[in-house]
Amino acid sequence: TLTVSKGKDVVVVPDVTGSAENDARATLEGLGLTVKVSRFPHGPGRVVSQDPQGGTTVKRGTSVRLYVY
Repeated sequence: TLTVSKGKDVVVVPDVTGSAENDARATLEGLGLTVKVSRFPHGPGRVVSQDPQGGTTVKRGTSVRLYVY
């Protein structure tokens, strides 16, 4: 039996600051990450910050907090 490894189950979090909330969510969820959102009222719906920051290596399933204004 041959087992092929897909490598470690990790991804690099993309920088989604400046993106529309829906676009950022789709990008992150497409990588297997979970998205949590903190919204500031009366804003245009753009991501102003995220945690963890873009470029951070995390396990799939990790939550990324988006701060949307």
